[in-house]
Amino acid sequence: WYIRKLVKECTKTGEVGIMQIIITQDSVKELLHKKITRFFQNIEVHADITDKRLIRIEVKINKINLVQWLLKQQHAVKTYWRDRQHKFEMAGVGEADTVAGNVETGNYGNIFSRLKQYLTRKYPRLRYYGGIQFQHSDKKEEHWLKFGSYRFVVPLFEVYSDRKATYFACNFMFNPSENHQTQLDRIIRQLHAIEWDDQAFENEQPELLSRKDFPDKTGWAKNITTALRSFEKTNLGKIVLARKSEFEFAEPLDGMQTLRRLQEVDPTAFYFCFQTFKNQAFIGATPERLYRREFRDLMSEAVAGTRPRSRNAEADERLELELLNSDKDLREHQFVVDSLRESFADLCANIVDPHKIFVLKLSRLQHLYAKIRGTLHPFISDSEILHMLHPTPAVGGYPKDLALPKISELEPFDRGWYAGPIGWFSKNAAEFAVAIRSGMVYHNKLLLYAGAGIVPGSEPEKEWDELENKISNFMRALNIEE
Repeated sequence: WYIRKLVKECTKTGEVGIMQIIITQDSVKELLHKKITRFFQNIEVHADITDKRLIRIEVKINKINLVQWLLKQQHAVKTYWRDRQHKFEMAGVGEADTVAGNVETGNYGNIFSRLKQYLTRKYPRLRYYGGIQFQHSDKKEEHWLKFGSYRFVVPLFEVYSDRKATYFACNFMFNPSENHQTQLDRIIRQLHAIEWDDQAFENEQPELLSRKDFPDKTGWAKNITTALRSFEKTNLGKIVLARKSEFEFAEPLDGMQTLRRLQEVDPTAFYFCFQTFKNQAFIGATPERLYRREFRDLMSEAVAGTRPRSRNAEADERLELELLNSDKDLREHQFVVDSLRESFADLCANIVDPHKIFVLKLSRLQHLYAKIRGTLHPFISDSEILHMLHPTPAVGGYPKDLALPKISELEPFDRGWYAGPIGWFSKNAAEFAVAIRSGMVYHNKLLLYAGAGIVPGSEPEKEWDELENKISNFMRALNIEE
């Protein structure tokens, strides 16, 4: 009604440009306000609802800068996701529904059963966003405690943009037993607290005070030596060892501001921010998709092996050829490919495996890359897919039953969600990436995580340099000396 009224008035006066400005400012909230109110006042719409239900009400809007919009919001809980191909982007605040807790690694059935509870075909753009820890750890660290072993959120308010359109949406849990006016008033109060502004602004970068690495360079070399001995004594073929680098700043960091700077450095990645509380956010720019499912169609990727990029075309091509002909990197990548083939053989029919390796080129790094597709067998669930695919040999090792205990033994920190599955889940689809190239913003600290695949022939110094390459985008984004 509001848009029709504006169109009619602006058509008479020829003020179409003014109409566009009006629609993208405070009237966006007014439009959503009217639609939400109409839902609560229309008794026939919800007369048959007898239990709690997730409701989504949305309005179509002009495209805006989602990162800048999210930066302006004052809410403590923020969620952001953008896929690698820029097909889909979402920025949200608050929590309409949260599914969180602690479970042992691999026990995903109850998580996905709960995620399915309130999803319906009526709202195809309604999604839960979140992640799951890499594996259970006894090394409990304070900054991971509030994330739990898993946490998924439906944002209360979100801007959702795909290649077709952009929407401003309100998601809320309608409770038929609670006073309708009370529910409406609560939602509207929160709606009008939303800032409708995507104009750019820049916070001053806090001063860096210190850096510490866990393990340090000596400890790293010791871990590599231990891993190499394990290859000789056991059937372990590959292990991925990680490092945590702790950067302390003079003032607290903003997770979304850090992510915005990161996006300017490298646009070719899955970008995410899960801010559970003020001054605490898990952010990253990962190149690696774990899987994407649309109905029964499943797709996954093998990403492993690393070389830097060069601004010189000839030098960059030499690095690419070096990667494609590196025995060490090809062996490392083959573990991932073989693991995927084994998993897809159990999960799928009609498997399409091109048996061809490509090079995935990012802004500062390039990786060996292959993909595989298949059609899921009947009754295969996302919990089973995740159980089969996570962790891949690209972030854990091969075979995983030997690699994972060794990781817990050697790494002096809790990975938390680092290298775990992060992404979204809807009624008919799901997409999860692997949370590498990631970090935790924790008050005035930035904790960066990076791992390297260790196989026979690995050298500690070269693997340390690879870790530095993998956090270089963060370093560059924050103007930290490399």
